[in-house]
Amino acid sequence: MVIAPHEIHEEHLAAIEKALERPCKRLSAVRSAEDLKGVDCLIIDCFGLLSSIYRYGEIAYVGRCVKKLLTHRLFYFKMEYPS
Repeated sequence: MVIAPHEIHEEHLAAIEKALERPCKRLSAVRSAEDLKGVDCLIIDCFGLLSSIYRYGEIAYVGRCVKKLLTHRLFYFKMEYPS
């Protein structure tokens, strides 16, 4: 799973990590593939990478925070690439 939060300040990132209750790592802490062993969630904690990351997923959710689901549009799409 890859999470790219809109807000990337320390308090918000820490809250995401706590809520996940699963092995996760912030992208800024990854120096090599070895750093990702045992991790099943990557938190993107910098700007400008989101469009490059979509190709690694099968399903993407693009939208606002869960609290505002009723007031913002959500987009779900399945990504397909030729083999």
